[in-house]
Amino acid sequence: MSRSAVWHPFTQHATEPVPPLIVRTEGAYVETRDGKRILDAISSWWVITHGHRLHDLRVAVA
Repeated sequence: MSRSAVWHPFTQHATEPVPPLIVRTEGAYVETRDGKRILDAISSWWVITHGHRLHDLRVAVA
């Protein structure tokens, strides 16, 4: 992921560390490439209202 191409909401890029690379999502969680599961609490602004990869929503959109 390029920090120059993605602007995360409410993030000061001059002082923040490089964000973790997310390789998988499930429900309210994201997972890093080393297997660490992180609650995606900030994504309530975008997708987490329904959860990541919600089966019924994926079927409805397909």
